[in-house]
Amino acid sequence: MPLPNVNVSVIGGGLGQVEPNQDGVAWLIVGGVSTPSWNENKINLITSLQEAEDVLGITKTNNPLAFAHIYDFYTLAGSGAKLYLTLLPDGWASNYTDVGNTLNLLKNQVPESVRLIGISPADGQNTFTQGIRQSVIGFIATANIFASERCAQYKPTSVILDGFSIDMSESNYRNLKGASEMKYVSVVLSHTPSLIDNNVEHGHDLNACVGLVLGRLAKIPVQRNLGRVKDGDLLQTNAYLNTDLIETVPDSKLQELHEKGYIFMRKHVGLPGYYFNDDTTCTPATSDFNSIARVRVIEKARRIVRSTLLPYLLDEVEIDPETGRLSASFVKEMQAVVENALDLQMTTNNEIISNRCVIDPKQNVLATNKIDVVVKIIPFGYAKQIEVTVSFENPAS
Repeated sequence: MPLPNVNVSVIGGGLGQVEPNQDGVAWLIVGGVSTPSWNENKINLITSLQEAEDVLGITKTNNPLAFAHIYDFYTLAGSGAKLYLTLLPDGWASNYTDVGNTLNLLKNQVPESVRLIGISPADGQNTFTQGIRQSVIGFIATANIFASERCAQYKPTSVILDGFSIDMSESNYRNLKGASEMKYVSVVLSHTPSLIDNNVEHGHDLNACVGLVLGRLAKIPVQRNLGRVKDGDLLQTNAYLNTDLIETVPDSKLQELHEKGYIFMRKHVGLPGYYFNDDTTCTPATSDFNSIARVRVIEKARRIVRSTLLPYLLDEVEIDPETGRLSASFVKEMQAVVENALDLQMTTNNEIISNRCVIDPKQNVLATNKIDVVVKIIPFGYAKQIEVTVSFENPAS
């Protein structure tokens, strides 16, 4: 028999703490050439530009496209951010057909934590449909299906497609806000100085700033618009549409591209630097999911609700002996568990305004073995237009 004593044990779980935020983990699929440490159709993890150089042997000389995207990514995301990298086959001739094959090959190997996918093949293939590369338009549905399948597995995913250069002479660009709802996909058009160098100095196609978009998305919380001015400029010395400086592109062209759902860099009069115009997805303007932020918020909420309710699966359900329906205490408990989880992981982080869980106590669970749960979320609004009237006033009148 042990000596008389008072034994005090410590158990965890009482604080309800959550795992570190993984909303910004990105995967870049990019064209280029292999190195001794970086091969086709492999998924490699880096956390800095230095790792890309030292560990994978990616340099501005042997892989100027990948280097440019990685450089732009870490310029905004900061060293330490997780970035998975995959090299496409076919070297500098890699295109969206290669991307489709790579996604199909690697779909079961993509880390669960990946939330953002950037795709930038080396060759955009120079056939245009209403001013946009035909290969880009043709790949939107494929990318959306891939992301949809991941989201169905509660792996929130947003895809950023490289729109390459556009036909600057076009007067009626392809509308990405048509009838189809490709809510998981966005197309970016403009170019950073590094991407211009890849085109001019190395003779490669003119790729768009996918790495820069991924870097900003990796840094900001899920509810934030990609173009939010308070987050600061994009830290670029110049920005281009094709080889034209953004400042020289007619406002009417930028307005049309904006209205038709493309993401690009722009200037704000009175502010230094460049900013993204918006965070549009390939959906109609009337869709609830017409922005990356809206999609990221709802998909994060879905994942939280699912993980919160999973412990209830196949559990006993308390039934009111008088009515045969759900007991009031059980309903109240389940509602509170869901609302508290969303509050802890989203509301307190200012990612949503509020949430409400509704469970009808009249459900006949004894007959159906099913519980229907409705979760309502109030998101943030966005000041996309600010209308101001300025006039003189005479205090003496």
